[in-house]
Amino acid sequence: MFENLTPRARTVMKLADEEARGFGHQHVGTEHILLGLINDASSIGAKILKSHGIDLARVRLEVENRVGRDPVAISIGELSLTPRAKQVVEYAVGDASNLDLVADVDHLFFGLLHDRDGVAALILLGAGLQPDLVSREVRSVMVSKYKIVESAVRSIQASMSRKRTIREELLAHLTFTVEEELSREDDCVTAMNEAARRFGDPAELGRELEATLRPSERIACYLERRFGWKPPESAARLSLRLAAQAFCLIAIVCSLLVAGVASLDGWQPHGMKTLWLTFALLVVVPPWQFASALLYFKLRDSLLGACWARKSPPRAIVLNLLIALVALGSVLGFGAVAAWDVTGAVEFLSVGCGIALVAAGGAFVQAWCWGRTEIADATWACLTIKGLQSPGITQ
Repeated sequence: MFENLTPRARTVMKLADEEARGFGHQHVGTEHILLGLINDASSIGAKILKSHGIDLARVRLEVENRVGRDPVAISIGELSLTPRAKQVVEYAVGDASNLDLVADVDHLFFGLLHDRDGVAALILLGAGLQPDLVSREVRSVMVSKYKIVESAVRSIQASMSRKRTIREELLAHLTFTVEEELSREDDCVTAMNEAARRFGDPAELGRELEATLRPSERIACYLERRFGWKPPESAARLSLRLAAQAFCLIAIVCSLLVAGVASLDGWQPHGMKTLWLTFALLVVVPPWQFASALLYFKLRDSLLGACWARKSPPRAIVLNLLIALVALGSVLGFGAVAAWDVTGAVEFLSVGCGIALVAAGGAFVQAWCWGRTEIADATWACLTIKGLQSPGITQ
C-alpha cells in the first residue's frame, strides 16, 4: 500500500508506527497518523492545525485519554493498519491519482479529514475544528499549487506525454519551494504567496520551456488537438466527433477505391459490390464507433472511480459486456447490409464473436493500463486557471 506514497508520506506513516508503539498499541489507527502528520512540522496540515492551537502534546494527551496505553510489549516488525487507517491511505492515494500524482503528506491529511468517525476525527472535533472548513483550507493551498503549474504548462505546444513530464517537474519544484517557505512561515497563505513569487511568472516560464522543444512536439500537439479530446468536451460529444471522423475517413478511402475500380473495369458487378460494401461500412462503423467510445468512457470511470466518484466493478462488468454486444451486433449488421439479407449475418457470427471478445478485452486493458492517465489529463485540462493572481493566492 505504501508504494503509492511519496518518501515523505512514508516517513509520516513510519512516525505513526512509532507513535503507536509509544502507546503500546497493536495497530496503527487514524489517531497515530494524525500524530505522524503533526510531527512533520513543515507540512500544510501541521501548519493549519497549529494555527488552530493543536500541537503534538495536546493530541498525545487526547489519544491517551480516549484510547489509553497498553503495557504489553509490541512485536518486532511493522504494525498493521486499522480498517479506518487503511481507508485514509486509500483515499489519499485515490485523491492523488486523479491528477496522476503520488500521494504526499497533504493527501494523507486530506484523507484524514475525509474520515469523520475515527479517533482522529473525534479529537479534531473535540478541539473545536470543523472538518469541512479545514478541508477547504487544505484544498485551497493544494489547488493553488496546481493552478500555478498548469498556468505554465497549458499553453505549451507539446504532446501530452511531454506536458506530463514538464508538469511533474514543475510541481515537484514548486512543492519543494512551498515546503521551504512553510519551514520559516506559519501562515500557509503567506508561504504560498512567497513560493509563487520565487516560482516566477508562469506564462513567461511556459514560453521559455516551449522554446526548448523540438518541432515534432508541436506537430504532435496539433494532431492530438485535432483528433483527441478537447476540454471541456463531454464524453458523448467526443464519441460523436470520433464517429464523424470515422465516417469521413471511410467515405474518402472507399470513394477512392471505388473510383479506381470503376476506372479500370467500369461499373461491372464486382464494382457495384465494392460500392455496396462501402455503403455497409458507412452504415455500421460510425454508430459502432460512437457507442463503443461512449461505453468505454463509462467503463473506465466505473472501474477506476474517476474524479472522486465511487468505483463500481459490477457496473464496469455490465458495460464491458455491452461493448462486446455492440461489437457483435455491428459485425452481424455489416453482414446483413452487405448481403442485403438478414440471413447473411449468420456467416459473420463466428467472426463477430471473435471481434466482440477482442473489443471487450481491449477496452478493459486500455481502461486499466491507461485510464488513470486519461483521467488525470482531463482533470488538469479542466482546472480553472483564469483569474489566477500571480504570484500566489489571495487571502
